[in-house]
Amino acid sequence: MRINGYWSRAGWPAINALVECSSPYVRGYVEFALDTGSPFSILSQAEAQKLNVNYKKLTLASHPIYIATFAGVPYVLKNVLITPYKSHHSETLPEIFVIPSEKELQLKVPMPSILGRDFLNRFHVIFKKGQSEIILTDEPIL
Repeated sequence: MRINGYWSRAGWPAINALVECSSPYVRGYVEFALDTGSPFSILSQAEAQKLNVNYKKLTLASHPIYIATFAGVPYVLKNVLITPYKSHHSETLPEIFVIPSEKELQLKVPMPSILGRDFLNRFHVIFKKGQSEIILTDEPIL
């Protein structure tokens, strides 16, 4: 399997993926930055708004997280199906953190949604910036 990514306008490696969750119901496409430095995946407040995530139906995480754009206790979306655009392959993440709207920092560049190592460790990630190419694959690399 091969997933083609791209370099976002903000300059980070990214893929578009369908995000689906049954409880609470969430379904829609999200641009995710590929962040090998993050141990977990995050849905930004802006993307959560686009997907009409009902924060009242989410639970708070059992511990705070600390990243460059947020420090605090996020909400948790559980059993999330991630299907990269133009792919027939899906991966289920046990949880994705959702940043609370009232706590997101106001930055010059809005915080992206992130696919962290909880997703990326399932693949080889190939960055070819000179060729503007990003590939995620589960195939052997020679």
